[in-house]
Amino acid sequence: MAQMTMRRDHELHHRRRGRNLGVLVMLIGLVVMLFAITIVKMPQAGGTVGNPSASQAGGWGAEDFAAPFAPEGQGGTQ
Repeated sequence: MAQMTMRRDHELHHRRRGRNLGVLVMLIGLVVMLFAITIVKMPQAGGTVGNPSASQAGGWGAEDFAAPFAPEGQGGTQ
């Protein structure tokens, strides 16, 4: 009957495990950084939602997109 013995991991396994943990830490850091940037960039209450240039002069409004499809005499330029 064969006897099961415990073998020590080879040095390469230890190095690979260390590299994998390093990559894991870097990925978690990247996710946390992107989440933090997203939270900081979110508009405060009462801010513009969507296109930030919509509140600036010269921005496109809903009437600008609807104008070509409006019936005769109701908006749009002829």
